[in-house]
Amino acid sequence: MIRIRDIDHLVLRVVDLDRMLHFYCDVLGCTIERRQESIGLVQLRAGRSLVDLVPVDGELGSAGGAAPGIAGRNLDHFCFRVEPFDESAIRCELEAHGIVAGAMQSRYGAEGEGPSIYVTDPEGNVVELKGPADPLASSSKRGVTGSGEGVDPEGVAMFCLEVIINGEQRIVAGAAMAEAVSACVTFHPGFNQAWIKVDGEIAPEGQPKADAHWLTSSAAVGDVVQIRLIESDDPTTPTLGRIDLEAIPAPTDGIPFVCAFCGKEPKDVEGMLASRKAMICRGCLRELHAIAGDEDAAP
Repeated sequence: MIRIRDIDHLVLRVVDLDRMLHFYCDVLGCTIERRQESIGLVQLRAGRSLVDLVPVDGELGSAGGAAPGIAGRNLDHFCFRVEPFDESAIRCELEAHGIVAGAMQSRYGAEGEGPSIYVTDPEGNVVELKGPADPLASSSKRGVTGSGEGVDPEGVAMFCLEVIINGEQRIVAGAAMAEAVSACVTFHPGFNQAWIKVDGEIAPEGQPKADAHWLTSSAAVGDVVQIRLIESDDPTTPTLGRIDLEAIPAPTDGIPFVCAFCGKEPKDVEGMLASRKAMICRGCLRELHAIAGDEDAAP
């Protein structure tokens, strides 16, 4: 049986984006979490969920047909967060009922990037079934953990940072292998908006250190942000990022495995140098040293 935990997000096709933003943000208290102008998408944070606004004249909105009204849809699709998310088991369950599911893809939802599958209900409504964001249980596909084990032992209490926004717990940031966990709130007075970020550093046993990320969220004037130190045996799983030259089959965690300057791959040049954020081949490094030397020598 497929078990639904909650609604992850819903997508509304809109005619007047500014008017809808006023209603959802100024009236209902949502905040803008992410914009993708290239495809016509504004994602609003609504508690633990998201409300996506898609202008009908944009790339995504135009695919839905006429503008909202008698002749057109205003709801593009809605999404259920499924727990546990086992693609094989879900497909078997759907096939048993004669339902054909689309291909699994990584899509952005209320918890971040994660696996999801689209299906269609009997009256044509599109339903998205979504799993957790960047689950460490399958992170060996991304080169995060070579052993296939998670970064935390289950059921072991540890110090964590709990972040609560407007009375809603957002994350419990912590990991048994964490070397540091930090939270900061950056306020931009000119925009009446702030950004809340929680990240740190993890050193999995027998693996290179990794940057850990738990939360990036916007907040508006009047929002109440609480950050406190607690003890928890069930911390939120972080997203890891690093270059791991030994990882198989994928050598990176979302970072291009090429020289940041010339685009060459390690197989094309010898002595590639890597940091957590970028790679550079020795040829480009020599050129940069030469440029720096010329600038220093200039009168």
